[in-house]
Amino acid sequence: MLTNEDNMKKYESYFTNPFKVNGLISRQYIPKVKEELVVDPNSGEMYTMRKVPKSAEQIHDPAVYTKVFQDQLEVLIGLSPASMKIVLYMICNMRPMIDSIVLSVPDLMVALDIKSAVTIKNSIMELLDTGIIAQELGSNIKYWINPNIFFNGNRVKLIQ
Repeated sequence: MLTNEDNMKKYESYFTNPFKVNGLISRQYIPKVKEELVVDPNSGEMYTMRKVPKSAEQIHDPAVYTKVFQDQLEVLIGLSPASMKIVLYMICNMRPMIDSIVLSVPDLMVALDIKSAVTIKNSIMELLDTGIIAQELGSNIKYWINPNIFFNGNRVKLIQ
């Protein structure tokens, strides 16, 4: 009988990471340069001079991402599989700089391939109990996302 270790041997091993980053683009830009104050020796007038810079090129990653904060990992690890699916759904569907999300039971059932509305509702209650989300007043499908666990954008702008 094969052991897990024997099964693992059938997978290739790599010296360097075999996964290549996809979707990177190159952007042209003109770098800013400092101005110099120059005095004309003949007239004594002061001028500012700026060199005309050459354009530069920069690699840019336009992919959308959401930050997941490491110090909250314990909260996520303890979730049920269905609740974790909803968390992943929220991470993938968050809009930048928005700290709320719509969690519609029928939509979640389709998106996550979960057949039971009760399972979805129980999972949402688990997310409420763990403080990952909070229900928005006056709505039964809109929830506030705890930006200390994950967030799409700069959290500093939330408090300004």
